Amino acid sequence: MSKNLKANGNGTFSTLEGYQYTGEWLQDKKNGSGEELFPNHLQIKGTFCNGVLFGTAFIKFPDGTNYEGDVEDGKISGQGIFLYPNGDKYLGQVKNGAKDGFGTAIYANGEKYEGNFKNNLYEGTGGYYWPDGVAYRGN
Repeated sequence: MSKNLKANGNGTFSTLEGYQYTGEWLQDKKNGSGEELFPNHLQIKGTFCNGVLFGTAFIKFPDGTNYEGDVEDGKISGQGIFLYPNGDKYLGQVKNGAKDGFGTAIYANGEKYEGNFKNNLYEGTGGYYWPDGVAYRGN
């Protein structure tokens, strides 16, 4: 086989360490729809351009957390939904993999926070709501 051959079209690349990519290729780069599986059980399904994940993706983390939403330059950024193994969920803006901007956190115990986040923390204006109808709104 010639060293000058480049992967083009659909195919699977895998390593002995357990990494696998199945999807579309262009000039030896992930390009188009594809799925990555990592040895630590991280799973990524989405669209790649020149080897970088972009657009909308589904990501399943090793701890069982799922993310579905926007990805920019290979990073979780934009609008998205996190579903956590304990039943909690987050819907809203994300930046570099963290809750950042306006969003809603709905907890498995029935509590809910709706407002601004910065690096996964409540920040600025928001409201916290308890299942019994008690609510707090403010900064």
